[in-house]
Amino acid sequence: MLFPIETKSFSSMHPELRAQCDTILASAVASDQPVYIQMLANVGSGKTTFTDRLSDLWPNPKPTLLGFDRIMNSLPSYQLAVQEDEQEAFEAWEAPAREAGYITLNRLLDRRTNIIFDHSGAQEDHINLIRRAKRIGYRTVVVHIACNQDIASQRILDRLQNGETRYTPSHYLIERGKIIENLLPQYQQNCDSFYSVENNFGTKEEFIRAIQKLCLDILVASIVQRKSKSEIRPPATKNQL
Repeated sequence: MLFPIETKSFSSMHPELRAQCDTILASAVASDQPVYIQMLANVGSGKTTFTDRLSDLWPNPKPTLLGFDRIMNSLPSYQLAVQEDEQEAFEAWEAPAREAGYITLNRLLDRRTNIIFDHSGAQEDHINLIRRAKRIGYRTVVVHIACNQDIASQRILDRLQNGETRYTPSHYLIERGKIIENLLPQYQQNCDSFYSVENNFGTKEEFIRAIQKLCLDILVASIVQRKSKSEIRPPATKNQL
């Protein structure tokens, strides 16, 4: 099964995006029992907080933590543009960063590295990403974060008031919420392991405490799977008997 999302060529990307892609790939470590973790969460729900915490708890070698916003925020040209106009910067760089992210994801899958995909999951093609990952030997995990839209909206406003420069289009919250709700059953049916947690907490610290056990459960399940598969031995041949 080929990569299910059409992308442009690596050489056609902006030089800063190519450099960031190379940086991500250079630190990626292959695994004999790779895990692909897809987030399923709306804007303002805490998915970046969750993925950061899961990555922090993961033993070395660390998984590759991939997010399109993370790629965009790493670009010097984007940061310069943000100083002039946050919305224009987002509109100029969001699509190229997304393109670079999918190209990077395709290469990470081919390298069989552990992946934490910091993405809303509000795209039907991501169901096929899970299917492809399973077909090439990944254990697939989906983490759903449920969050009240009013609370998520307030968090977005709080970010702006606290000086955060991340622009979020006003229609994202409602549109992505509906898409996630519709795709939820397909994610549950197609992944190997599905986890769900609520984040209607008042503070980031409360949420981090709440997800601590869930992060550890995901890690333990990954370790147990690796051990169980490593203990499987092929039947002995006549020469070995």
